[in-house]
Amino acid sequence: MISVRTNPIGLLAMNQFAAATKALNTSLERLATGKRINRASDDPAGAMAVSNLDGQRKSLKAKIDRMEYEATYVGARDGAQAGLSDLMARLNGYVVTAANTAGQSREEREALQMEVDGILSAIDNAALTTTFNGQKLLGNEQAANLGVTLEKVVGPDGKETEVRYSLADLRTGGKLNLLTGDLEKAQNMAKGVGQSMAQSRAMLGARANQIDAELQVAENEYINLTDAQSKIEDTDYAKEVSALVRAQVLQQAAAFAIRLAQNSPQNALSLLKPLEK
Repeated sequence: MISVRTNPIGLLAMNQFAAATKALNTSLERLATGKRINRASDDPAGAMAVSNLDGQRKSLKAKIDRMEYEATYVGARDGAQAGLSDLMARLNGYVVTAANTAGQSREEREALQMEVDGILSAIDNAALTTTFNGQKLLGNEQAANLGVTLEKVVGPDGKETEVRYSLADLRTGGKLNLLTGDLEKAQNMAKGVGQSMAQSRAMLGARANQIDAELQVAENEYINLTDAQSKIEDTDYAKEVSALVRAQVLQQAAAFAIRLAQNSPQNALSLLKPLEK
């Protein structure tokens, strides 16, 4: 039907032009941002899934960061313990040498005692100064707190008292010094502390291996969550470029149709020309 009052073809063409323009703008936005979902209205269900996945991913990333920090801390503590273990190995050697008194002069034993005093001072210094991010790595592992044993002794009056021994008693003048002290107890003390440090390092190594395993699982899960979020949220550039070209063609076709529709009233008037006198 040809009409001058209404132009349904023109209205249809304008609607198609608006739809094509909206589709074109949507494709341009997705290409510019790299995201298929830029607002909830783009895909309500997808937006909810992305929000949930993003929350899980951020929570997991925080967990990974904490584990990496702990792994660094455990490594630093293991290094500090290794230093103490080396000192204890040297100290144990000196104590064993001192216990073999045959053929030793007092000067030689005094020299050994000086070595032991130096090692005990090094242990105390390491315990006080070895830190990681402001935190002491060796805690209370000073000589006075290592190898602590309590021994009950009955005095001449028949009363029982408790005597405390520690690695610090190997110092000059201590109850276990290498010159006048109980060398058998000194050997047992040094050996026991060395074994305790070895066990402590073994526990640190086990924890380090556990952290590595947990990190691997967490990192794989993080990759999977990221991949799932990307598949839902990110722009498929090949698909979106195709949609952009399609929208451009439809927009141009609709614009051409609008121009043609604008001539429809003129065509109706041309039918009236034969009636003109």
